[in-house]
Amino acid sequence: MTLMTLARCLAPLLALGSVLLMPQPAVGGGWSASINVDRTTVTPGEEVEVSASAWFPTNRAAEEAQETGGFYVYLLQGFDYAVLDEPMQEPNPRDWWSLGSAEAIQVGQATVTVGNRNLGRASATFAVPELPLGSYHLMLCDAGCNRPLGNVIPRRDFTVVADPATAELTEQVDSLQQRTQVTARDHSRELRKAQDDAEAADASIQSAGSAIERLEERVDSLAAESSAPGMAWWGVAALLAAGAMIGALTALLIRRRSRTSRGGPVAGWHPSDEELEELLATEPKQPG
Repeated sequence: MTLMTLARCLAPLLALGSVLLMPQPAVGGGWSASINVDRTTVTPGEEVEVSASAWFPTNRAAEEAQETGGFYVYLLQGFDYAVLDEPMQEPNPRDWWSLGSAEAIQVGQATVTVGNRNLGRASATFAVPELPLGSYHLMLCDAGCNRPLGNVIPRRDFTVVADPATAELTEQVDSLQQRTQVTARDHSRELRKAQDDAEAADASIQSAGSAIERLEERVDSLAAESSAPGMAWWGVAALLAAGAMIGALTALLIRRRSRTSRGGPVAGWHPSDEELEELLATEPKQPG
């Protein structure tokens, strides 16, 4: 039993451990841009500030939007948001916009400024006209709302109410609901992450257990041959140390699994100083 052989035995396990403890990259993305407003519940006559960032298909399209000033703020009555379901499943849909049977009520003109290449910034201020009370979609598009402003999509739940007191109360309720939804989503993500880590830890423990079984079989074989000439006793001891080290690694993974099941933090996990000392203490010294 040589140190080279021992290294070959341990290499797959060390690689497995490094993969398990490596943080995973985050993913995300999307082609659409949202519209920002300073208030979502308003009364007739109240002024509203609107802003949005928009990507245009080409630099020239962005420059034309700035030069012509042909984009407006619309309130859409009776708009069916389901027309966006299919386009939202595609990475970069074409001709995705359709007003459908909705009524588009023009309430103001948008100013577009071009920033970097085909990225534009739209802003507008408008006074809410006398409208039937209820919820509308707010959209930035061209005259007649046949073409959207870049990749901007309608904003949901822009609500017109009768008086300022009702508007203020509705704003407070909406804000509370949004905070509650964010908290629920955060907790849901944390739970899914903990479940994924628990499953990964279980798989690691099973792999380590299989490796220990193989090493134990190897140790038994070497022990039977230990009386043969040239068989150094420290070779067997080194192999036993390897098994002990894997056992210690398994114990650390079990502790990690236990922390995960209790909902403790697992991202960026590293063994503590005490755990490392416990692991290193299992390695016997080679005789001089």
